[in-house]
Amino acid sequence: MKDGADTKWISGDGEGEDEIHTIVLKKPVEEVTYSVLVERICRKIKVDEYKMIVKISYFPMVMYSNKPSYICDDEEVFGYLMQVNQENCRSVLHVELSQTDDHTDFYGGLSDRETTEREATDREVTDREAIDTEAIGTEATDTEAIDTEAVDEDGTEMGATDNEGTGGMLTLYENIEMHENVTEREAGPSVEVSQVVYKERDDGMDLVIGQEFRTKEEAQTHIQKASHLKCFEYEVIKSDSKRYVIKCRGEKEGCKWRVRVAKLTNSDRWTVRTYIKQHRCSVVTTRTLPNRRRGTQEIVASVLAQDYPGSFDTPRPKALMDLVHRRVAVQVSYTTAYRGKRLAANKVRGTPEESYSLLYCYMHVLEQVNPDTITRVVVDEGKKFKYLFWALGASIEGFRAMRKVLVVDATHLKTVYGGVLFIATAQDPNHHHYPIAFGVADGEKYESWLWFMEQLKSVISDVPGLVFLSDRNKGLIKAVRLVFPQTY
Repeated sequence: MKDGADTKWISGDGEGEDEIHTIVLKKPVEEVTYSVLVERICRKIKVDEYKMIVKISYFPMVMYSNKPSYICDDEEVFGYLMQVNQENCRSVLHVELSQTDDHTDFYGGLSDRETTEREATDREVTDREAIDTEAIGTEATDTEAIDTEAVDEDGTEMGATDNEGTGGMLTLYENIEMHENVTEREAGPSVEVSQVVYKERDDGMDLVIGQEFRTKEEAQTHIQKASHLKCFEYEVIKSDSKRYVIKCRGEKEGCKWRVRVAKLTNSDRWTVRTYIKQHRCSVVTTRTLPNRRRGTQEIVASVLAQDYPGSFDTPRPKALMDLVHRRVAVQVSYTTAYRGKRLAANKVRGTPEESYSLLYCYMHVLEQVNPDTITRVVVDEGKKFKYLFWALGASIEGFRAMRKVLVVDATHLKTVYGGVLFIATAQDPNHHHYPIAFGVADGEKYESWLWFMEQLKSVISDVPGLVFLSDRNKGLIKAVRLVFPQTY
């Protein structure tokens, strides 16, 4: 592929001449896919894309690169489009055509050593490709026969020029403005190579200086979502109780993107102090980093807060995985989706710790709005929750007119801290369950049942004829016989 000291394309037979073509793509760069590019090139040079094998390659704009990189999918097209030099030009694309019944491999015509080197080069270069919105330069070489003239869609003849020795070009533009294309580059460690320049792009965060967040975690989640959506990575410079400073990982490429968030004095809120909005780095390079940030439960909870504000009825974790991918363009595991779902619920109704800390307040309100209500809260030596009991005054009053038969049972609580819920009910004249008292304890054991029965005795007296119905839990039977000796 080399001719003397210059890197240039040589036709398949080494003797043919290449053709130069120019086409215009009037659509956003994000919509230029591999299939669109192949279809447009084949239409331009008047070949059937379904009967030909199209191979597209170019010399990447990296230091001392003298081997071509092949474009095989949308991501590689996306990466190629971002690479421009200081003159705002891209490498020329080279197009090879062969019949579909040609069973040569992707690097047909090369020696085993050249094939191995080229495959390794492609993998290395693909990780450093990036996207832009300027001109696209491509070369077209046909191993068979290609018309010497190219006609645009409207019948206007485009510039078709033979350029022996430098390879033919098929130049694509997104607008009518023409750009000079670089067709040759010197190779070797002693030759200077044009520096790659990346088009400025928005980070998608829409922050403003002075913008406030309720917590540091809220600011971090906001930045993480934008990094996944806009395909950039960042490094944490400083993160403590007073400040959070980050910079772009593409700083070595000249990217100046930076954010500094600090905690307000005498407040729990955080505010944006420094913000550089634009990126000047490679999209593909940052997206393919091995240590790229993964989706977190905070991102899942943030998506749920936007799509299901204040709601407990949220999708299952499996459906959440797809929802987060559509909203934030990041994959999350089933476990992360489940934790995010639980975190979103906690933000709506509070955490279990917050709920337990409000027990005294809740019991006090029950006593105020329901006269004659009885409540009990017990904590251990470490001031941690142990037992809870409550019986509404209206239920106590109503039981006096009912049969003296109580059904007692317990059920396990499906919470972070577990425990059991004790229930004592009676039967009203309509043969329905009539709740009398409730209790919460650490487990269904004798000590817990004994405490619950002692509290229940303050609601229902031990009188002859009182009957208890329950399962054959040994701790429960023992506690009933001890606290209510006159019952059956």
